[in-house]
Order: sequence, then structure tokens, then C-alpha cells
Amino acid sequence: MKALNFFVKKDACGGCRLCEVACSFYKTNSCKPSASAISILNNPVRGIPTPAFTPDCDCKDGEEECIKFCPKKVIQYVPDDKIAEYMCSPDWTSCIILPSQK
Repeated sequence: MKALNFFVKKDACGGCRLCEVACSFYKTNSCKPSASAISILNNPVRGIPTPAFTPDCDCKDGEEECIKFCPKKVIQYVPDDKIAEYMCSPDWTSCIILPSQK
């Protein structure tokens, strides 16, 4: 599942939702964030915006629209052989995975 390869810089998301818009344009050629494979959730415990992903991303690995358009560079696609390194990093966290929209 590709969603497992996304990592998020801890406490860095500003909640602008450009990632949602970019993904929806890629997937539907229109601004329809509900069709996006990424959603910004408000973390109820910490009160901060947090990116979450569905397994529906079909971008080429490392060329995801959400990564390209994030102004804070909060999202990172991590190849399988680097996941352990990111899991141990104090700066990055694995993403929240949402159910598929398909």
C-alpha cells in the first residue's frame, strides 16, 4: 500500500490544503478536494492540522502532486528501503491512513 510510504514532518503542517487541491486537479482535472487521496485533519489531541492519506494515490513514486505543491515541504515520499530510517527520526512521523474512496 503506497500510503505507507508517506511521512509527515512533525508539527509543521500549516493547514493551507494546497495538497488536497493539487491532488484533486491531478485526479479529476478540477478543484474537488473530496476526490483527493490526501486530507488535512485537525488533530483533536494536539490541535494542529495533520495530513492523512487514502490508498488511492496513483502518482508516480516521488512525483506526487501533494509533495510538489506543499509550501512548507511537510510531506515526503519514502522508498521502502528508507522507511526504517524515517520511522526512527524525531522529525518525521508515519502518515495517518484513511479508508479508500473507491
